[in-house]
Amino acid sequence: MLATLVLLVAFAQDAKSDPIQVDVAKARKAFETTAAKQKAELLKAVDTAIERKTKTGDLSVVEDLKKERAGLAEEGVPPTSSALARPVGQYERAMKNARAAFDAALNRAIKAYVKASETDKAKPLQDELDRLRAESGGAQIALKSLVPTDGLQLFPGQKGMELKTPKGAERGKARTAQQFSPPFAIAARAATDGTNIRLFYGSGCIILNWELNKSELRVQDPASGQISGVKDKGAVTPNELHDIVWEIHLDKMRLLVDGVERYQQTGNYGSLKGEIMIGPAHGSTVTLQSLSIRALPKGQKGK
Repeated sequence: MLATLVLLVAFAQDAKSDPIQVDVAKARKAFETTAAKQKAELLKAVDTAIERKTKTGDLSVVEDLKKERAGLAEEGVPPTSSALARPVGQYERAMKNARAAFDAALNRAIKAYVKASETDKAKPLQDELDRLRAESGGAQIALKSLVPTDGLQLFPGQKGMELKTPKGAERGKARTAQQFSPPFAIAARAATDGTNIRLFYGSGCIILNWELNKSELRVQDPASGQISGVKDKGAVTPNELHDIVWEIHLDKMRLLVDGVERYQQTGNYGSLKGEIMIGPAHGSTVTLQSLSIRALPKGQKGK
């Protein structure tokens, strides 16, 4: 009882000393509450649709709806079935409003901390804001929809989908079922157990923790296939999730890792179209927690 009282007093003191954190905590709680409520309502709508289609005896539609339900329940990916267009639209509108409110709260807090010269408190909030915007800005790819190639093995893990190279193979890839054309950004939250997180698009490839030199970033141009090595830009900490963003504009591309730019170059990428792939190599295991594709404005040039 005494310990609980001490914790309550400490919390009250923290609240008085840092009202910015209190405001952020309230906004975060409101966002999480809305997200949970909207997800539950959408799952209920999916269940109703499955029940309705089951009565018609349409096996393929029922199986597709069940897969979409699993994607929503396990990964938070909204269904794309036309039978769910109305509830999905309601869900997306509610989530857009909830994200906007949370985005504004985080932005206010970041500015307040910067003005108060407390950048150490602003940085984690900026990371949270970047993740929020990445998630809301494009199409989240259901990890179970990824297609393994070259013998790649996919296993559900505690932190996400585990991508493993088959025994004796140098590499394997998981590709999207859809094709994409620039300008867009690939956002992957991923980890490696040692070496080789590899992203692929067109004729190009990005390699972090290259097996021959972890500190060297390996870049293959998506249009020309030309390979470059960049000193001291390729290392990521093993067994930790990292936010990897590969922007491919019409005229440039750039790579960011955990919000920090690692590389950029000019190029002509406007005519490209293809699947996006991710994978390990040379015995490594990549854990993929999320993958999303965010459209970039066509008029926006690479930064």
